[in-house]
Amino acid sequence: LGAFSITQGALALTRHPTTGVISVGLTGVTISSPLGTVPNLGATADSSGVVTFTQAGSVTLGPFVLSPVSGSTQITLNALTGQVAFNLPNCHLNAASGSAFANRWPQNTVVVPGFSFDSSAAFDRRIPLPAISIDGIGIAVGGDIDTNHIRFKHTRGGTVSVFVRDRQDFFGNVSDLEFEIRSDGILRGKYHGEMSFYGQQFGKINMSYDPALAPHQFQGTFSALDNPMLSVKVGFGTGAPYAKAPFLP
Repeated sequence: LGAFSITQGALALTRHPTTGVISVGLTGVTISSPLGTVPNLGATADSSGVVTFTQAGSVTLGPFVLSPVSGSTQITLNALTGQVAFNLPNCHLNAASGSAFANRWPQNTVVVPGFSFDSSAAFDRRIPLPAISIDGIGIAVGGDIDTNHIRFKHTRGGTVSVFVRDRQDFFGNVSDLEFEIRSDGILRGKYHGEMSFYGQQFGKINMSYDPALAPHQFQGTFSALDNPMLSVKVGFGTGAPYAKAPFLP
């Protein structure tokens, strides 16, 4: 069924002794895909060949867990055409317990509005940036969704990823922070800043992210007037920001 398969479950056919109507019941069904598994599904079927599975609990997609805020996950299967529709309610986006990303951001702080995807298992959702911290680093609530958002994405045959961007522009200055968290184990980020005065740029900051460098997970350089001779080492993270001459350790 595209990227999905039914790997477990029980099928019961019953015939009413008086009316002769045949009904189908499915219990304990598990649906698997490259994204993960959805276990303990119940289902109903109708005469058109459409089977509707429901799951009230959380759904695991790679290293991420979608926990319904309200409502249930529904998976609709057309047994005649093989088409699958995966319908999720409004969910909290969390990191799966035991994954490499567990505890990187607080539980139940990011809400993904309900969405659907088909048997290709591909989706791409972008939501406004909420107040959140990644690896203990606070991120401001963004404004324009084009530059301040959380993007939850999966491409067919690819990885599931969460991308966070927080860009602020003020009086000609720029602050641009990015994180990317992927199901193949990659956790990376970068920071870019530009400083201007009366329309004239006088400095840039470029830093990369490494969680192993806590409490200064972001480290890089500040350069003035695009002159490498006028540069200093800079860093920030869960610890206090610092700046020091490049020849110092």
